Parts: sequence; C-alpha cells; structure tokens
Amino acid sequence: QISRHRSKWYFIGLRDKYKNGTYFWLDNDKERTLFTSWEYARYKGIRHLEGRHSDCVVMNSKLSKGWQTASCWVWKRFICEKYSDCKNQVYGMLCAHNCAETNCGGQWRACDRYNGSCYHGCQPGYTGRQCRQKVQSQVSNVLDTGVKVSTVITGVVVLLLLLLPVVLFVGGKKCSRDDNTEDEKQDASHGMSLSKVAGATTHQTPRRNTIL
Repeated sequence: QISRHRSKWYFIGLRDKYKNGTYFWLDNDKERTLFTSWEYARYKGIRHLEGRHSDCVVMNSKLSKGWQTASCWVWKRFICEKYSDCKNQVYGMLCAHNCAETNCGGQWRACDRYNGSCYHGCQPGYTGRQCRQKVQSQVSNVLDTGVKVSTVITGVVVLLLLLLPVVLFVGGKKCSRDDNTEDEKQDASHGMSLSKVAGATTHQTPRRNTIL
C-alpha cells in the first residue's frame, strides 16, 4: 500500500530507534535488520537526505539507487506491506487454507478470502464462523443423560449382587448362634425345673413311725 502524500520520497518502515546506527523495522523492534540496501555517497558513507541525525529510512527509485536516511519529523509518503488477495476457495495469510476444509454450507462451500468465514451458513450439525464446532442436539443430550443414569443403576445392581452372599452368610451364622443359645437356655431351664421338682418331692415325703 502506498500513501498519496506530495513528497517523492517513501518511508519504508525502518528506523534507527536507539539512535546508535542500528536499524529496526516498525513491526519488530527487538531484532535489528540484517538486510540493508544503502546508497553511499562517494567518500562520505551513507547518504543523509536531511542531515546526519536523520533516523528514518526512505527511498526513491527514480532519484536514487538505494536507501537514504531522513528526518522522522518531515512528512513523507510511506510503503506498507500488504498480503495479496487470495483467489476463490482459499483464504488466510499466504492463502494457505482451503475453504473445502471447512463445513461451510452451499454447493461450493464458499468462504471469505481473508478470515475463512462462511458466506452461506454452515452445514447441518455445525456452527461457528468457520463452521468447525459440532452442535449437540437435544436428543443426543437426552441419550447421553440416559446412558449415564443406566450406568449408575447397573453399578448399584452389581454392587448389591456382590454384597448379597456376604449378607446371607453373616445372617446365617448369627441365626445359628442364636439357635444354639436358645437351646442352651431351654436345657438349663429344664434342668432347673427337674431339680426343683426333685427337691420338692424329697421335702414332702412323710416320715413313718416305727411301732415296737
């Protein structure tokens, strides 16, 4: 993209940020540029359009063969990098993505050449700008819930079946101990009754008088 300022010189986005002779691009001010194309004045080094303290790099292909420095405070035209428009059915930076990879609706799955958004909506079951997100229907949600509930019920039933033999075994042993204890109590009670009867009989037997 080229601006329409009246100057014949173009600022190319390169400047001496720290004023130490090291130049950085505006979109990457942490790494100095390795490529240069300076125009050198004979016996004087780099050409400076507006004095030696000019910090911005400019060029004019009609008037010079390389870069020169100029003041950053003087109006210049500018040149900005701009990606070329993509052809149909491709999009994104460097046109590296294909619209056919999306789930766009329509016969040709047409999408925007810059961001890949779908022109004609999404295919059934998809949503989002590029139709990449699957839509979960209410039926699938109900089915998922039913599967979860049935899984829980099955787990409870299996657990009960595993615990049932243990419960029966413990209950059987307890009943057996209770029966033995009851039999022992009955035997003891029966023995005590017999002892009482025998004692009472002995006590009530009358003495016989012997007649001489």
